[in-house]
Amino acid sequence: MSFTDRRPGCPSLPGHALNWKWLSLYHPTHLNAGLRGYLKVSLCVLGAGDQAPELDKPAESEDVESNLLKPAAMPVCMATFQLRIYRAEDMPQMEDSCLHYFRSMFQMHVDKRICVDPSVEVSFAGKTRCTRVMPRNANPEWNQVLFFPAQLPSVCDKIKLTVLNGDQAGKRDVLGTTYINLSQVSSTGAEIEGDFSGFLPCFGPSFLTLYGSPREFTSLHDPYEKLNSGSEEGVAYRGRILVELNTSMDRTPRQEIEEIPAEAVARVERYLSRRKYGLCAIFYSATMLPAIKELIQFEVSIGNYGNKFDVTCKPCASTTQYSQAVFDGNHYHYLPWYDTKPMVAITSFWEDASYYMDTLNILHSTRDRLTLNLDALRSVRTAEDPSLGDVWKKLLKELLEDCNRPLPSLEGRVTATVLDQQLRDLRGRLLHQVARSAERLSAGMNPNTLILKVEDWLQRINTITPEPQASMPDVVIWMLCKEKRVAYARVKAHTIMFSKAGPCACGKLCGKTHTLFLKSPQRDGKDTIHGQLRMRMWLSLVSDSQEFMRHCEGKIGVYAETYENQVKIFGKWGPKGLMQHPSFSDITGKIGVPRDKFQLPKGWHWDGDWAVEPQRRLLLDTETNHSEVLEEVYENESRQPGEEWAPAPSPNTDAGGAAVSPKEGIVCPKGWHFEEGWRVEVNRAVDESGWEYGIGIPPTGTPRSWNAAEKTYHTHRRRRWLRRRCRDLNTQSQEQEIASFLQLHSTGKPSEEDTWEYASCFGWKFHLQPRPHDTYRRRCWRRKLVPVQPARVAPIFLLEGSLGVEFEDQEKEEGEEKEKQTAREKKILEEGEREKRSPAQNILQLNTPLITCVFQQPNYYQLHCYIYQARDLTPSDGRSSSDPYAHVSFLHRSQRTQTLTATLSPSWDQTLVFDHVLIYGDPQAIRQDPPLVVLELFGQDIIDKDDFLGRSMCSPLVCLDLGSRHLPCLQWYPITKQQKEAGELLAAFELLLDPKMLSRMAAESWLRTTPRAEKEEEECVDWWSKFYAATGDLAKSGDYLQTGLDSLKVYNCELEAVPEFQGLQDFCQTFRLYRGLVQEKANEDPLVVGEFKGLFQIYPLPEDPSSPLPPRQFQELPESQPQKCLLRVYIVRAFNLPPKDRNGLCDPYVQVTLGKKKLGDRDQYLPNTLEPVFGRVFELPCTLPLEKDLQISLFDYDLILPDQKIGATSIDLENRLLSRFRASCGLPQSYCISGPCQWRDQLLPTQLLENFARMRSLALPEFSADGGKATFMGRAFLLGQFENKVPAHGHLGSPRERLALHLLRTCGLVPEHLETRTLYHSIQPGIDQGKLQMWVDVFPESLGPPGPAFNITPRKPKRYELRCIIWNTRDVDLQDTSITGQRMSDIYVKGWLDGLEEERQRTDVHYRSLGGEGNFNWRFIFPFEFLPMEQVCVLPEKQSLWSLDETVLKVPPKLVLQVWDNDKFSADDFLGVLEIKLLSMPCPARRPRACTLKMLQDESDSPAPPRCPRRTSLFKQRLARGWWPCVVQEEGRQRLSGKIEMTLELLTAKEAEERPAGKGREEPNMNPTLQPPVRPEASFLWFTAPLKSLRYILWQPHKCKIILGLVLLLLLLLFAAFIYSSPGYLAMKLINPFRSLHSFGSLNPLAGSSGSP
Repeated sequence: MSFTDRRPGCPSLPGHALNWKWLSLYHPTHLNAGLRGYLKVSLCVLGAGDQAPELDKPAESEDVESNLLKPAAMPVCMATFQLRIYRAEDMPQMEDSCLHYFRSMFQMHVDKRICVDPSVEVSFAGKTRCTRVMPRNANPEWNQVLFFPAQLPSVCDKIKLTVLNGDQAGKRDVLGTTYINLSQVSSTGAEIEGDFSGFLPCFGPSFLTLYGSPREFTSLHDPYEKLNSGSEEGVAYRGRILVELNTSMDRTPRQEIEEIPAEAVARVERYLSRRKYGLCAIFYSATMLPAIKELIQFEVSIGNYGNKFDVTCKPCASTTQYSQAVFDGNHYHYLPWYDTKPMVAITSFWEDASYYMDTLNILHSTRDRLTLNLDALRSVRTAEDPSLGDVWKKLLKELLEDCNRPLPSLEGRVTATVLDQQLRDLRGRLLHQVARSAERLSAGMNPNTLILKVEDWLQRINTITPEPQASMPDVVIWMLCKEKRVAYARVKAHTIMFSKAGPCACGKLCGKTHTLFLKSPQRDGKDTIHGQLRMRMWLSLVSDSQEFMRHCEGKIGVYAETYENQVKIFGKWGPKGLMQHPSFSDITGKIGVPRDKFQLPKGWHWDGDWAVEPQRRLLLDTETNHSEVLEEVYENESRQPGEEWAPAPSPNTDAGGAAVSPKEGIVCPKGWHFEEGWRVEVNRAVDESGWEYGIGIPPTGTPRSWNAAEKTYHTHRRRRWLRRRCRDLNTQSQEQEIASFLQLHSTGKPSEEDTWEYASCFGWKFHLQPRPHDTYRRRCWRRKLVPVQPARVAPIFLLEGSLGVEFEDQEKEEGEEKEKQTAREKKILEEGEREKRSPAQNILQLNTPLITCVFQQPNYYQLHCYIYQARDLTPSDGRSSSDPYAHVSFLHRSQRTQTLTATLSPSWDQTLVFDHVLIYGDPQAIRQDPPLVVLELFGQDIIDKDDFLGRSMCSPLVCLDLGSRHLPCLQWYPITKQQKEAGELLAAFELLLDPKMLSRMAAESWLRTTPRAEKEEEECVDWWSKFYAATGDLAKSGDYLQTGLDSLKVYNCELEAVPEFQGLQDFCQTFRLYRGLVQEKANEDPLVVGEFKGLFQIYPLPEDPSSPLPPRQFQELPESQPQKCLLRVYIVRAFNLPPKDRNGLCDPYVQVTLGKKKLGDRDQYLPNTLEPVFGRVFELPCTLPLEKDLQISLFDYDLILPDQKIGATSIDLENRLLSRFRASCGLPQSYCISGPCQWRDQLLPTQLLENFARMRSLALPEFSADGGKATFMGRAFLLGQFENKVPAHGHLGSPRERLALHLLRTCGLVPEHLETRTLYHSIQPGIDQGKLQMWVDVFPESLGPPGPAFNITPRKPKRYELRCIIWNTRDVDLQDTSITGQRMSDIYVKGWLDGLEEERQRTDVHYRSLGGEGNFNWRFIFPFEFLPMEQVCVLPEKQSLWSLDETVLKVPPKLVLQVWDNDKFSADDFLGVLEIKLLSMPCPARRPRACTLKMLQDESDSPAPPRCPRRTSLFKQRLARGWWPCVVQEEGRQRLSGKIEMTLELLTAKEAEERPAGKGREEPNMNPTLQPPVRPEASFLWFTAPLKSLRYILWQPHKCKIILGLVLLLLLLLFAAFIYSSPGYLAMKLINPFRSLHSFGSLNPLAGSSGSP
């Protein structure tokens, strides 16, 4: 991009700026290739001192192409988009706003809906075209084509289609908005590598679905009107429009809008054929509901089908029965459905969408599986990870399987469009290329390279996943309350669609129980959940719906329902006197539903007669699950002005003024008791007697405001009476009480008394037990429906049309309707659409059949929630800290953690146990898709409402078999707030089936001691764990002994020296052959020239020749031919080696020699050690007995050859193979098919036992069918005799093989072992040169391949990073004394890891701390390597400057922090030290006053509290923040010298890379961001600001003294001046020279007069 000077004649740009302009991008060397894209820029040219102008962002509706800078010399590709708009359907039929207003005011019951006047406005790149207006038409047909010129590729990606209501002259309302994305209906060819030119934008003919606000108007202004503009997600279906898009390369036509020819319109008719679909939904649970007192109902709809307020479609069973929300005992409410789950069934008619749905689901399945495998690949750290191969193989296998799966075919599909053909070709090419690219990759590459490649595949697959022509609307689920839409959820139709093409073509949620969260249609900006639903949904062609019955878990029942109403008059119950309420009605009591007037749907008949079924779920009151209730009754009195107070007409009311029973008549319900009597509340704005006063306002006469002081004009007064009622404490839990009240799973019939429900007034809350003031009662009648005959489709989809009801007396109904007008005058706006329909329509809609799914046997679960800690929480309102707590919700249960104060990284360390959780459904389905655990964090606010901090969704680990239970690991879950990250949660969740064997204490103990933070922190069991457990070094073996895995036999000598194995020469002995000498020399050893292997046996023959001969010793001899074998040599370690270097150590390495083969690399030496741990396996072929002598040698590595030999040992392999003790491969203790003790022999234990029996001429063993019993050597053996307790590690094989192995181990064969061989040197024969621990396995090739070799590679340390943030110090010793005598210290902190003193770090200095407080906000970062199994840090270091190799030291991880006093002209003063062992770290104190020396005491010194361990491991906790004490040693005792507030965080290398942070406050200053500390103004270095030092050192602390001193000094000066001047003043006073002068002056005139002439 270049700029040139403005030439003369060129127009001047305003402000010398280009504002929000689009630049065309071209390839610099291939200009003819056309446009490569666009770049939006803002450019301005500024001179010296000029200020950049403000760049205002243009509106979205602005003409895009007017802001496009087109180069004149570059080729431009122009095209024309032809958008054909044919028709629309299901346009909203809504009332005119003014008409609705007047109907509401005057109670008009004209149910006339006014159809809209629709037109379509199309916007693209700033240009707008509009079709003609079709007046009063809900299904308009425009048949117009709109032309849009465009430049390819286009700057604008979306074509916006808006359906408007009204003519172009007046105001037009938006009915709905939809878009066509050009990137989804075209291709540039860049997706495919190779020769693929792509295709131009094309679409349809196909329907586009409109979404927006609900279709019902309830007021003059639609509160959800903005949803129709498409700026936010629509909440309801608003119709569909049929459009077609073509692209022409011709020039722009003369007209912008033209009519579509009739033949083209007729061609589209074939796209309008419809098929019948069935939608079914089973509601398993509705939880996390807000506090709603009214009845709740759910509605499921697809398009207009199922919308209970719509009259254009046939009514169907699309709504659930009404339910009453019940408090869960903690925070939320739920619907008590329990064993009877509501169910809905809807039939609808749409185009045949099988091709689009199958394609969508196949592509989504491919993408989802690749995403899961990519996440598994990301968990692999390095290329050496053994799990990399398995993960990569699984990824490739599934990817190739998905990519090679054929896409649905278009053959024979008459409605296939051009876009269908182009997209199928594009998808096929791309999947083929991805498959070929995957086949060329290998797992040996770096995991990061593989991840990048897989991410590229995933991104390419994502580009072809959208299906723009899938025209079937979404399924919308609404929660209704008082006939108002409260909350909703949208489900994509393809996710629940069933297909006969196979499982991959079915939706991922089809026939599966899943979780949905309800959202509010009103966007209030709050991240609030309005409900959680567990549902099972199904959508398919009705002809394929028979498959649904296989996915339905319960028993389906269809019922008709009506309520019988009665009123009590003069103590007798009867139907007379009901006024406007019919004797038989729906649940609302407003619509008559006589039992004998029901009309059955076609194909159904009654099953039995009407029966009374009390709906106890509606009778659970608001006090359910509450342990304490505060009852209140208002006593009311009234008067006329000037009269006395008297009881009011309604003497007892509630807070709203509704009449209630007098307080004396309120009895205590069963299971409750009163804690106190009635008392008057005086702790509010009332007088001394509790009265408050007001003036009655017509028409109700009830005051709207109350005053505490009585005035003469007051006409009403009231006072509040309170009484506290508590629930009885008994052994029955709340869950059991509810189950008993609802009579769950009971088969008996209810008694006559139990069938009625009572209420004081109609419309009030009904209850089961009668009360003295009850005047109304009702009972529920139900009658079951069954299909007439079995059909090939699911019967529930044959209910369309629903139940109808005939009127007995239409005139009576109309008269009753008039009587209700006055009563409903205030409620008409709230009743909404229900009041708009005619009575017949109300009856038809409200009496659709009820469908239920009944579960016979429930399953009980127990949920364990271990809430450990959270970090990086975000407080609201700009606060620096919060008091967090968490609400944990699981289905219909919720609990709350404790509240921690003043922290954003709370550590609860708390276990929440949900006992006896009732969950219906198949446990295997629960295992695949368990209910989510929702954890919501709040900050406690004692003044206002608690602040919402975030939410986390967690899936528990499901365990259905306690015998194979694996404890879950702690892991980090993201916390979100308004779809943004708001921290992380460290927790673990486990869901157990039928946990009767577990006690609560056991669960809590498990969760407190066994969870792990991440997989890499788990103490994984390896072969070295078994080795150290066998050698007695339990500190390095971890918990191996508790796992129940095999142990290892360690021999302190050679295997040949073990007495019970007879030197392994039981089959044949070895005799040395010596060379004979002519003359023997006594001082020379005989020369060995060979060996002879054989065995001589002398048999005693009987004297009688006819007697049988004695048994032969050699009955089964091995083959005389050489035998090929596979040899595995395991070299574990050596010790007691002689030193070979000057430093007293050696650098050993191993060399294995067999015949002419030599294995071992001198570069793999271990430096500076006399006890090397090799951990090497040598595998080589051999031929026995030609290569029978195996020699293992140890050499000392030297920089200059030759290397010195340390020692060697030799093993006769032939003896091991031929020995009857089977020394070729030791027998383990148990038969494991996986894990670290996996079976490694060639033959199974049963085969080995049979071979042993043949060799010993014994009868072959016989096993029972289940393998638990065997007969061998004439005895019967049971598996239980050898295995008293089955280990829980889960690696054991079949019982038959395990029992065979136990029998083999009783035969004295060589067990799995480790032998210790002595090393010798030929120069020093017979002198021990050290010990070598090893073993050898010999596998003949004739017996087949052996099992996998043991992995004895030495443990490698893992990289960790310790981050220590020093926040503050307090109560630090004050070592210095200022010139004014003040005690102070210049505090700083330095720290290091033990063993890494040279990498110490220190904070800045907090100068002049007068009280021991220091503020730092300073971060230390210590990287180190750690061996989790051995619990030590690995520190490589050189012993001297001249050392070539590093020596490895192993020390326990310990953090050392020291507090110092900074001195400039002398050595710094030591103030205190804090040493924290990271494996046994004292729990920090939350407040400074709780930080004492007791925290540093060992656990053995004093017992730990049961809920908070005194010490914990930072490798488990991962994050800790609080106060720790610093100590100094004085006279042999520790003294508290200060307190440090800090945060300790331990991260793995990968976590440290993902969450970078800098040392101190350096960049990157994040995770968390450290702000400069706020220190007192007196905290500075004194000689850097002398005047400032005088101010704070002298003036500020001694201001009063200085002022007083100055005053005293002034007074002293004045006094000194007085003393100094007093003698002269007194002398002058005494002498008075002025008086003498005065006397002398008075005599002069006399003298002058006498002497005058």
